[in-house]
Amino acid sequence: MHALPLLAQPFDAEPHLVARLQVQRRLLTEAHARRGACADEVARVQRHEAADVAHERGHAELTSGQPERAATLLRDALDLWRGPALADLAYEASVADEAARLEETHAPKTVAVIRKMLPLRSKIVHCRWSGESTWIPMGEKKLALEFENHTSHPAPGMLLLYPGGISETELLFPYGSTMFASKVGQLAGNHFATVTEGQENLPEIGRLTLWEGAQEIVIEEVR
Repeated sequence: MHALPLLAQPFDAEPHLVARLQVQRRLLTEAHARRGACADEVARVQRHEAADVAHERGHAELTSGQPERAATLLRDALDLWRGPALADLAYEASVADEAARLEETHAPKTVAVIRKMLPLRSKIVHCRWSGESTWIPMGEKKLALEFENHTSHPAPGMLLLYPGGISETELLFPYGSTMFASKVGQLAGNHFATVTEGQENLPEIGRLTLWEGAQEIVIEEVR
């Protein structure tokens, strides 16, 4: 039995983002000497809501000679870029646990649809067309959901929800190199969650489903 609970995780618990923030702060404190480089760094973290905070307000603080204020705004922007630290998917299996952050900032409608399904009890199986990935079939289930934050090339641990259409509704859980597809061709799914802990266990999920068949899975939210 696999389980995917949703756990709160503070921003500062993610070392790669903390390191990124430290680099940004260092650059910003050198704003007087390196305003051009700092502006470029601010521009690089623009994404969705982060663009308004980091680019417009942060850039204004830089040009007015307020690097500390700009650094604070940049942290806010990175929080927006990351999405709220509200819930994670935990994966309880014969392998170790994983946790996956919900991407509510970038896919709010998809996250809302997923929440209505929880707790989700199903089986996870290996993909036939998408490469190194597993999936949860949902058949002809109608979700009344449009594409949002969608991609055909998820990285390992990027969970996608395909809302149905030319292929059946499904949840894609990649563990390696993946191009989302079906027998009718390439697909795109809504990226609604990202594994943040236990990524090293993802290949074992692929091995289990490939060599031992469908595995029981439960997805639930824990606050």
